[in-house]
Amino acid sequence: MKNDCPFCDEEVRKDGLLYETENFFVKIPFGLMAPGHVMVVSKHHFSSFATIPGELDDEFIQLKAKVGDLVTKKFGDWFVVEYGPRTQTVPHAHLHFIPKQSFRYHIKSIMEEMVRKSGFEITLVTLAQLKEFCLKNGTYI
Repeated sequence: MKNDCPFCDEEVRKDGLLYETENFFVKIPFGLMAPGHVMVVSKHHFSSFATIPGELDDEFIQLKAKVGDLVTKKFGDWFVVEYGPRTQTVPHAHLHFIPKQSFRYHIKSIMEEMVRKSGFEITLVTLAQLKEFCLKNGTYI
């Protein structure tokens, strides 16, 4: 645990808590980007999901699927964002689930509208590939 990490603080963890498993919790984020926006966060301090131990992968993948299904049922299609250790504002593993549309907005493609315009190369990878990339390169966005 890091003393200055808000996700390691039990009081912060409880605020907006929706669900938890042995090693992860689901909560409403500090800065809500859209109705239905939730986060999956590791209970233990890891800098990103690429650095969580392999024995937690199945639990994480199952929780990610469960959260995705619930967000789909309540809010529709969504996209997921993990900023990675290079650009995150809180250096702790957390994954954002953000619905693509509501009656006020519609995000056609987060990749086209935000990422590609920034000039970044986009590669879709599995969790195992992400871990391998992070191990080799030290970071990712």
